[in-house]
Amino acid sequence: MGRKDRANKFWQLCFGMRPSEEFYDRSLDASCVHNLAAESVHQERIKELRSRMEDELEKQGDPRMAGNGKIFDRYPATNGKGFYDQYLLGKPPRAGWISPTDIEKEPIKQP
Repeated sequence: MGRKDRANKFWQLCFGMRPSEEFYDRSLDASCVHNLAAESVHQERIKELRSRMEDELEKQGDPRMAGNGKIFDRYPATNGKGFYDQYLLGKPPRAGWISPTDIEKEPIKQP
């Protein structure tokens, strides 16, 4: 197991693809580990919150509300192309928030 095991539940929670909908009881699950979105008891509250969110996004002119969400995929990378690739190769990316101890001693093997 460990951080390189992509099947690990905790790796998935931190780095895996997020489900399309998430709903947590933060008073009982402050770390947001147990997604309650599929439980029928929460469906009415989820529907209400989704409606409030969509109303607010429309007011703000969010492009996703007009079917143009792909615009976010076309934005340039914040620190130039290849930032993450350089990090995986163990090469220190140019960024003020990276500490020398953040860099891998050996490149991470991709599955």
